[in-house]
Amino acid sequence: MNIRGIVKSSTDGKPIAGALVGLLSSGARQVTETTLLTWGTANADGEFSFNKPVPPGSYTLKAKALGYDASEREIRIDENGPALVIELKPSQAK
Repeated sequence: MNIRGIVKSSTDGKPIAGALVGLLSSGARQVTETTLLTWGTANADGEFSFNKPVPPGSYTLKAKALGYDASEREIRIDENGPALVIELKPSQAK
């Protein structure tokens, strides 16, 4: 199943171009050759699609972008499920 979605800022809803989004085995904390199942990069409109299809199930979703805090959460992917919406919080680091 091909998965698509959008990455946007949690503060103003603007799309985040260049965000990296990865899908890992459920419960995985580290991104490695064995845990990273598929990935994608957000375009200028914040839209992404994964480079490989995955079967329905539970996964760990990770996302990161320059100037934003990394995001990690457990998700469930179902047949005909909605597109993923990922909101990243602007980084407070100086």
